[in-house]
Amino acid sequence: MSIETNRREIDRIDGQIVRLLADRIKFAREIGREKKKLGKRITDNTREKQVLEHIKNLAAGENLSPEDAETIYRLIIAATKGSEGHPVVTPEEIISGKAGKGNGTKVAIIGGSGKMGQWVAARLREEGKRVVITGRDRRKLLAAGKQLGVKTATNIAAVKQADVVVISVTIGSFAGVAAEIAPYVRPGQVIVDITSVKTMPVDIMHMYFKKAEVLGTHPLFGPGAKNVANMNFVLTPTNKRESALAQKVTAYLEARSARVTLMTPQEHDGMMKVILGLAHYIALVSADTLAGLKNIRQMAAISGITYKVLLTLIESVISEDPELYATLQMALPGLPELEDEFRKKAKFWAELAKNQDKAQFIRRMNAVHKKLEKNSVDFGKAYANMYKLVEGLK
Repeated sequence: MSIETNRREIDRIDGQIVRLLADRIKFAREIGREKKKLGKRITDNTREKQVLEHIKNLAAGENLSPEDAETIYRLIIAATKGSEGHPVVTPEEIISGKAGKGNGTKVAIIGGSGKMGQWVAARLREEGKRVVITGRDRRKLLAAGKQLGVKTATNIAAVKQADVVVISVTIGSFAGVAAEIAPYVRPGQVIVDITSVKTMPVDIMHMYFKKAEVLGTHPLFGPGAKNVANMNFVLTPTNKRESALAQKVTAYLEARSARVTLMTPQEHDGMMKVILGLAHYIALVSADTLAGLKNIRQMAAISGITYKVLLTLIESVISEDPELYATLQMALPGLPELEDEFRKKAKFWAELAKNQDKAQFIRRMNAVHKKLEKNSVDFGKAYANMYKLVEGLK
């Protein structure tokens, strides 16, 4: 059969699947109502195990992977539970088989009193996780715990009680924190970091957490985001175990409309020296230049779109934690060499202007235009997009 014929068959089968799922949920609702009338517990773990075993046996008979069939049916059962009146569970709990155990996954956020740690804690708590946060400053930690409505603890106590550990500390303190909690990490415990550099933290996790399930992650946004929808995440698995965990994390994030990319820690850091390192460097140098000028407020008031975008970049960097930006500038591999190249280019362009070499300026700008245009499908829309960015800031 042709591709189109096969696709039509798939569409037909998908229609049957959806109708059957609707029927399944309808019957689940009836069961939920009857259980409530009879005063019975809605949760029936024995029945759920029977269903999953039955599905795995059916799958094996149809030459399908029993494990894949179980994963799919855990998602179906979770949707059905919502109809029966169960608490809603999340995809990573369903896929990992932890759904319905206890009162939600226990998550420890090491460094949870920091801005990004608090953001993660708030989002997880919204989803019913039992969250505990830690922090170096006890007063700040207690205030954050009270504001978020979560428990606080020491690093060691938090790790001891957690199913999942999220490490949200500065790069400079990462090794010390890893060494501190390592003796208390359990086999199979999930540990992820959310630092902006990946090679060094991942190497440290491999050194200290040999029996745990570890994964390097990088949310490429700050605590100002409302949620993960349309936000970029990079995951950096380095072996089969980590790749399996990365698949679960990807499913969890994509279910919330996040954008996920997988790469090696080295690939990540090579890109971050440009995406973060160079961008921050340009903002810092520009900020320092502006700080020496007069009438900054008046310039902002009468400025055009280009300057407003530049000023937004500058203020977004300079208003944040200096320790974070200093650490990034000094920790990203290859960044000093890239910044040396930037300074050479800056000097070159400045010399063209100083020497009134208009012809060479135009030739060089056209050459750069052609190179960048090849690598950007939206290159011609850049000016219009800049206006959209500014409109979004109002």
